Amino acid sequence: MKSIGYITGLFSVTIILSGCATYWGKVPYISPPESEENTANVRMIGNPPGFTISQFGNKPGAVDYTSLVILRPTHDMGFPKVSNDPERYKETYYDAKVYAGTPTRVGFKYYYGCSDVGHTFIPQKGETYEFRLSITDKTGYCVLYATHLKYDDVNQIYLDEKIKSYNGYKYK
Repeated sequence: MKSIGYITGLFSVTIILSGCATYWGKVPYISPPESEENTANVRMIGNPPGFTISQFGNKPGAVDYTSLVILRPTHDMGFPKVSNDPERYKETYYDAKVYAGTPTRVGFKYYYGCSDVGHTFIPQKGETYEFRLSITDKTGYCVLYATHLKYDDVNQIYLDEKIKSYNGYKYK
């Protein structure tokens, strides 16, 4: 009888730690090889297992292929950060490289009722872009904030700049 309780408890903990950010048909995002020079930087702030990236019309790939929702470490690749809002980096985030100069969609799927929110843009070589998921800014809605980290030569700091959307991108 104790073993049934143990198995039930273990199953419950597994469900709590896993399924919230997963979805059926999940595929991993494959970053460009380290030898690739035509890349841009993307930082996804919020819950990494729910973020996806799509390029070249491919099915959106999960940037963090695990199903673990809590206790995820930040995946920091040393990209620049804005100077005027250090609080945003206290949330878990995930840094990834993408191919520059090609339509790219960064999205978020199936967490907190977010069916599929995203932003499509054309990343420029060597630039850094941030995407932050918010489920609290607008009650009942998932909002994905998209910004370009623009370097200010005069003040020698990085500032947020709105990303121009790219329309017409289709993916599988």
